[in-house]
Formats: sequence, C-alpha cells, structure tokens
Amino acid sequence: MPDGKIEGGYILLSRKIIESEIWRKPPLYLKVWIWLLERAQHKEYKQLKRGQLFASISDIRTGVAWYVGYRKETPTKDQIFQILEWMRNPYGSNMRATMKAPMIATTKATHGMVIEILNYEHYQNPKNYESNNESNDEPAMKTTRKQRQPNNINKNDKNDKNDKKYKIIRSPIEIAIDDFKEFRKKIKKPMTDRAVELLIDKLNKLASDDETKIAILNQSIVNGWQGVFPLKGDTQRQSGTNNIFLQEGV
Repeated sequence: MPDGKIEGGYILLSRKIIESEIWRKPPLYLKVWIWLLERAQHKEYKQLKRGQLFASISDIRTGVAWYVGYRKETPTKDQIFQILEWMRNPYGSNMRATMKAPMIATTKATHGMVIEILNYEHYQNPKNYESNNESNDEPAMKTTRKQRQPNNINKNDKNDKNDKKYKIIRSPIEIAIDDFKEFRKKIKKPMTDRAVELLIDKLNKLASDDETKIAILNQSIVNGWQGVFPLKGDTQRQSGTNNIFLQEGV
C-alpha cells in the first residue's frame, strides 16, 4: 500500500452520479464536469467564492483534451459551448426543468467567465454523506486542499503562503516547452495557446521519446528558430510542416 498523504487534496463524487442524467450523456460531458469540480475553489479566495472558478472556453478545451497514441484530440468550441449550455439548463424546455436545478451558473468576465458550481456546498461536504464504516468518518476526510489561483486574476500573488506548502513537479519535457515559450517571448514572437498545441503535435511527429523532443527544442533555441525541426542529420524531416507557426499566423 502507498504510504503518506496524497498531494493536492480531493473532490467528492456521489455514488448516485451513475443514476444522474449526466451519466447518460456522452463521456465528454462527465469529463468536463469533473474538470470543473477539480478547478473550483475549495475555499473563498480573492474574488472567487467557494465553488466558483474562472475559466475560458480555451482553458476547458485544453483541460479535457486526450491522446490517441501520440495524436492529441481536443474538443471543439461548439462541443464545450453545448456541454456548458446543457449544464446551465439540463432539461431545456422539458417540464422537468421546474423540478431539477441547473448544475452551473456562468457570468461573463474579461478573457473568460466565472463559473459557479451550484449546490457545491452540499455535495462537497463530507458530513452530508453516509459512511460505509467507522473508518470513513469525518477525521479521515480532513486533507487540506490547495487553493486555485486563476490564470489572469492576481498573477502577482505567486508567493502566497498557501502555495509554499505544495511542491509543483514538472516533467523535463514540460520545462523544455516552457523554455521555448520564453525564448519566443524574447524574440518578440510570443506563442498563442493554438501555437503551443501545434508545437506539441509537431514534436510528437518528429520524435517518440521526450529526450529527443527536448533536444529538438534546444536546437531551435540555440539556432534562433521560431519553429521546431528534425535534429540536424535526421533524414526524416516532415515535409510541408516547416512553417507551421507562420502558416497559423501566431
């Protein structure tokens, strides 16, 4: 058995979720719902109340993306809009709408929206659940959850005391990608979210292991290249993708 506490805290999912309407929807609906729950504030923080989060459609698309082999699959904006609209009004014009409350409420904000998980307090309170046995009582549920800091709210609060309790572990490839993004900023060619997605997709095409991908990124930084290309001496250059960032206008 693993020892020690699990970092990052927890969210609660009722066992009755398999009897709910969202369980009968396509899998992406449930994935978006879990992502929203995971990102919502556990406690009031700055402008956000408990059960609220700040996010954009782009944030959600990126957050629920998945991989098929090395190919990244990202839901469309329309898919996310449709899911959020359903969560705002699960039954549409159906008469049952008068008997069932929406799952979320949204408020427009700069660069995104504030999403409120309705009934968050009820479903995320361990006291409202029956224990399977005495070992599942409240004392076992007192893990403190790290507070979320929205991407564009209070960016200067990175040294908040709460954050010092947690160590963020990043993989070498994530660090290398961040280094490349910083390099692009220095040459006044900052990358959009779409450009980062294209970068990752191309790296997956150029190499199957992280070590080679890191070497490719370092090669571009050293040579001052805006894009990424096969390592020098690699004859498997991908045709038609050399100007991928310029073609996308990012």
